[in-house]
Amino acid sequence: MRSQEASRRGEADATSGSRRTGVVRAGARLIDVDGARVGRRARWTSGRTRWLLGLAAVLGLAGCQAVHPTVSELRTVPGASAIYPTSVAVHGVTATEGRHTLFDSSPSMLLATYCTTDGEMDVVSWFATSLESEGWQSVPNPPGSSTSDVARTVEWRRGDRRFTVQVLTPVYVGRLDPALARRCSTAYRTVAQ
Repeated sequence: MRSQEASRRGEADATSGSRRTGVVRAGARLIDVDGARVGRRARWTSGRTRWLLGLAAVLGLAGCQAVHPTVSELRTVPGASAIYPTSVAVHGVTATEGRHTLFDSSPSMLLATYCTTDGEMDVVSWFATSLESEGWQSVPNPPGSSTSDVARTVEWRRGDRRFTVQVLTPVYVGRLDPALARRCSTAYRTVAQ
């Protein structure tokens, strides 16, 4: 028993007269007399740690890049700020810069809500003509076509840019502004991204 304790501490073994190196085997692990791991597993652990730290640094730097298009770039796209001619802004244009993080990514957007006394078909037809003359292409059956607030959604794409018109329900407009709902035939939201 005494010789095992002595060999663990690296002291001379009385029976062999030799001095141990200070490393003992404890099951599948090699342990230094100071308690630090040594051997193949310790190298694997430190290599794995370095790899994970490198990966975290790369992913962290990926989140620091600017998201394109920026709001200013989006405003320069022909048609991205289109407004039906007789519209009145219910909520002015909201510009939101995009974000790109490790866990979330969202594009830059121009968002506005308008009201007009013209009919829904007139509004949608005007956007189709106006945007298609600027090089936008219609997207059939876009996702999120209707909800309790949105009666209809139409969408156009130009490269990787999207322009969406959401025709809003009268109930939604009434919640925004009851007086406006009485004189508004068609309320719509535009989203450019």
